Amino acid sequence: MRHEVPGSSDVDRVIEQQRRWAHRNGVAVAPTRDGLADWSDALMVGELDPRTRAERERGAGKELRRLHHLWSSACLAVNVFEPWRDPPESLGAILGGGASVQSLVFESVQPTGLRGISPHLDVLLEGAGPTVGIECKFLEMYSASTDEFEPSHFNTPGL
Repeated sequence: MRHEVPGSSDVDRVIEQQRRWAHRNGVAVAPTRDGLADWSDALMVGELDPRTRAERERGAGKELRRLHHLWSSACLAVNVFEPWRDPPESLGAILGGGASVQSLVFESVQPTGLRGISPHLDVLLEGAGPTVGIECKFLEMYSASTDEFEPSHFNTPGL
């Protein structure tokens, strides 16, 4: 299924802002596809926590490889949530839940009972309040190399 691309000028503007960030930080970006030589260059948070690295490595979508791209939702998830890794307690209040978050996990497998690969949430927050699952999206869906969603995204048994 194809998706509609918003005004290309909007996407181009965001990509250009990402490239300027890379240039300001001495990060070399390939002229096409915004690939980085080293995925750690995409991290605005500094060093990746060893737990985060292990969680990203177990992800079904080759999540460490996806960090090679400035437009990646994998980068977005890590850059936004990695700073809350230790301690994550105040994150619940900031997100409006008011309850303390006791654990933050990247690439949390969430079985659905359906065939195929179970969803891997970008971030799972658990604690004294409700469990919160977060799925990040950035610019992948507007990339020429990913112009179609997997058919499994639209399988809805029983409907």
